[in-house]
Amino acid sequence: MYSHTIRRLSNIAVIAALALILTCGMLAVSGQKVYAEMDMEGAEQIKLGTSYTGTAENSLLELEKYEKTFKFTTTGNDSFYRATLANSTYKHALVIGVYDGEGVRVDDERKVTEHDRRSITLKLSRNTTYYVTVAAETHLDATGQYVLKVEELGDDYPDSSADAKTISPGTTYSGILEDTKDEDWFKYTAAANGYHTVSVTNTGTEWVDVDFLDDGPAIITEMTVNKDQREQKKILMKKGQLLYIRIKPDIRADGNTYKMLLEAPAASEDTTAQEQTDSSDDPSGTVPSELSVAKPAKVTISSAKAGKRCLTVKYKKAKRADKYQIAVRKAGGSWKYYKTTKLSRKFTKLTKGKKYTVKVRGIRVVNGKEYYGAWSKTKTVKVK
Repeated sequence: MYSHTIRRLSNIAVIAALALILTCGMLAVSGQKVYAEMDMEGAEQIKLGTSYTGTAENSLLELEKYEKTFKFTTTGNDSFYRATLANSTYKHALVIGVYDGEGVRVDDERKVTEHDRRSITLKLSRNTTYYVTVAAETHLDATGQYVLKVEELGDDYPDSSADAKTISPGTTYSGILEDTKDEDWFKYTAAANGYHTVSVTNTGTEWVDVDFLDDGPAIITEMTVNKDQREQKKILMKKGQLLYIRIKPDIRADGNTYKMLLEAPAASEDTTAQEQTDSSDDPSGTVPSELSVAKPAKVTISSAKAGKRCLTVKYKKAKRADKYQIAVRKAGGSWKYYKTTKLSRKFTKLTKGKKYTVKVRGIRVVNGKEYYGAWSKTKTVKVK
């Protein structure tokens, strides 16, 4: 009788535990999870655009994990906001979350390991108070610093060439890529002959791609900008020519942000003679415009096969391509680039059991300058 009662109680406890786990899981999936331990009343007020340094302290002997709650109020603008957490010296992972006034999480949390940073970007309601939590992921002993910053981001830009925003030389344009399908389009009509320089600074946490297109619009050249990096491209244009600039996420957006600046040639460069005078590397007697050069056709990958810690990629010859650029990326890593004149390439000393993605594009060389075609479709294989 006694043992039977104990078994019944044990079964009830198990069922109750399973029900609790299922309920929590459903709430988490639906995005409606309430962060029960969030200290909304004691939340520290933070100012938009200001960095706050905190110290996370955790002791295995204590039952509660480190957690601190901050709050901020949005402006009257219809804007996106970004909360960024940088884990400076805390040796275990920290977790950042954003919640509304009722304690409901408004987006997935981000886990931030030591010496890394992650951001949460959201379009939030105007003149509303929101909460940000910084918490230790585990109870393990650790002490370290982190930096939290919440900022209002710039306005969005058009997603197509038809509505591209007209830009002016010397003006910096700040943008945000809200999701993986977002593209920001700009256009510029040259007011003078000469080289125009476009600089893009990646102020976000993921890579961004920058495409330069003619009035087709068709890609004439491109570049990739890593996080916290600045890249620039010089485009030789004739007066009156139209240039499109498209900025898009390379891997995932996650609220990635950037700044772009276009600089026109100096007044001394704006001469008709420059356009007509012969140059040492141009026997035709005319300085070619990058916008007039036909780019290589898009490459087609015929096969990508994995072997023992190696990967072999083969692709078909592309029209107007003098050589090829191959990009390879290990899952979770960044792209690495290689150039070759051959139609195949074998990569060795790869990591066993990891997935690798590869893509290829053609390169045309005219008067010593390289003109890139569009990237092929990607192929992903798992190394043996």
